[in-house]
Formats: sequence, C-alpha cells, structure tokens
Amino acid sequence: MRTAERDIPAPVVQRLPEYLWFVRRQRDEGQQWVSSKRIARGLALSESTVRQDFSFLPISGRARRGYDVARLDDVLSAMLDVKTEKRMVIVGAGNLGRALAQQHHDFRRFGFRAFSLFDIEPGVIGQKIGRLAVRSMDRLAAYVQRESIDVGVVAVPPLAAQRVTDALVLAGVTGVVNFAPTRVVVPRKVRVVHAYLLSQFLVLSYWMGVSD
Repeated sequence: MRTAERDIPAPVVQRLPEYLWFVRRQRDEGQQWVSSKRIARGLALSESTVRQDFSFLPISGRARRGYDVARLDDVLSAMLDVKTEKRMVIVGAGNLGRALAQQHHDFRRFGFRAFSLFDIEPGVIGQKIGRLAVRSMDRLAAYVQRESIDVGVVAVPPLAAQRVTDALVLAGVTGVVNFAPTRVVVPRKVRVVHAYLLSQFLVLSYWMGVSD
C-alpha cells in the first residue's frame, strides 16, 4: 500500500481519474507533450485549476512544451495505484451487478479484477454472468478470505446495503464501493465510496433548472 507524501484535497483526488483518462487518450494518439492549457480545454477546467492540481504531483512541466505525456501517465497511474491489482467481488446479481460484471476488461485496465458475484436468490445462484459465477451469500466470507479479496461492490437494494457492507467488512475487505441509494457506515480502517448513479442525474436536473 502506498503512503502519501502529502495530503491531497478530496476535490483534487476526484479529478485525478479524469486527468489519467485524458492523458491516456493523448498517449494513444501519439502525442509526446501536452500543455496545461490543452488539458484544461479538454476537461472543461481552468488552467489555474490544472496547474494547482498538478502542484500535488511529483512532476514539472517545461516552458513552451508542457508535460511529458508518458511521464504524466506514469505519475498519475502511480498516484491512483492502477498497477496494483485490487481483487473484488460484486454483491447483487441484479441488473446493475450484471452490468458491472460485464465491464471486467475495463476494470482490469485500471487495476481492478472482479472474481465473483454473490446473491441470495436461488434462481440466479450458479449462473455465470460473463466469466463470473454467481455464488450464494453464505459462501461470501470463506471466498473473500480464500481469494484475498480487497474490494466489495455493493449493488443491492438500500435496505440490504448496510447488512451486505457489514458482511464484506467482517470477511476482510478493505474497500467498499456502494451503489445503493443510501449511506453505509464502515470502520475507520475501511475505505468507502458512494456511487449512486441517480444522484448525478438529480444534480443535472438541478443545474438544468437554474436560470443563467
């Protein structure tokens, strides 16, 4: 596990994946250098925001050239720890869980490897979603421990979210991604990210209703 050399504000951390995706597109296009102006324009940010964010990174740009794309890719990848495999399970084999299971190739590109789905419904236990088998929840703890699972993805209805989170934490995961529309509580030693998709639509709805 990495130890941060300096604290990075949460809003900056939230933007790091966007920087990485943008820089990788530049790299795929054969670009060797990229300026803060180009990054800002590509991500609809101000140049000052990009420069301020990059002040937290162990990299410096060059006058009239900007940042070395390959080096920036490496730095962002290291900051986000994408080269360390994070082994994960998905709890909930409904529509969302199935959709997530189908994205395993994208997850692996950024260091996350899905190993299995879990559910309580007898009708789905034993099925395969893509390459992932659906297992019974009563096998969760043993599986997490045997396969050294790091991350649990919660893709269940809100009333079950805390119970599932508790089971994942008790089994030994150190990271939780919660897609349920409710907050879950975890011990301080466990990291949790709340990723309820509809929240983003509601934020959009607010801004669309605000007059300029």
